[in-house]
Amino acid sequence: MEKVNKIDSKIMGFFKNKSLKTFLRYSLKYKMAMLGVIILSTVTSLMSAVPAWLSKYLIDDVLVAKNSKMMSIVIGAIFFSTILKVITNYFSDVYSGYITEKIRRDIKIDVFSHLQNLPLAYFKQNKLGDLMARLSGDSTT
Repeated sequence: MEKVNKIDSKIMGFFKNKSLKTFLRYSLKYKMAMLGVIILSTVTSLMSAVPAWLSKYLIDDVLVAKNSKMMSIVIGAIFFSTILKVITNYFSDVYSGYITEKIRRDIKIDVFSHLQNLPLAYFKQNKLGDLMARLSGDSTT
């Protein structure tokens, strides 16, 4: 059995749900990719707030002060932040889906390997359709 350090056992002990523990065990393989998704999602959220923040300058510096140079800067910044938000949101969704499918694949491989090692009597007692439904449906859940 693997030796687990105190910090890992405390973290895993914090979660009572067995499914969550299983998910965490599989997802730790992809922690750097998940960190990338978190960073992209954070940038997306920040870029959502930028147009509201820039509207203050649009009102104060452009409309009230009648500064036409500032209008180009503010509108350009709003356009740039919107484009950046769309791009980061797209890649966040793509990478998140990629990680999800990798984890799902790992679970299916482990379940299939487990099924390969079961005795023949197990397959006589259980229907093949039930086993296939569990293999495809439970990994998604």
